Amino acid sequence: FDTAAPAKPQPQSSAGEQPAGDAREDTDGNEVKATLPSNVFKILIKEGDAVKAGQNVIVLEAMKMEINIESPRKGIIDKILVAQGDTVDADQALAILR
Repeated sequence: FDTAAPAKPQPQSSAGEQPAGDAREDTDGNEVKATLPSNVFKILIKEGDAVKAGQNVIVLEAMKMEINIESPRKGIIDKILVAQGDTVDADQALAILR
């Protein structure tokens, strides 16, 4: 019984499956995402609002600091996925652009 033997590598996903990181690739440019784990402090936009690239759309709060979240591109806010006071994770989608 050899306890020093390396663990077997985990099998890769089968050809029909996409890795989790690639599953949302089509929507990444359309998502406004949180930059770090935080709370939603203020939502500055409404669904249907036109936004410019770099426009502040949501303010997050972490460790008593306010973090402005900007639109990644010009577009229209299709859906807001969070509400004021929600806790969000890093890289979580906050809103969808169309």
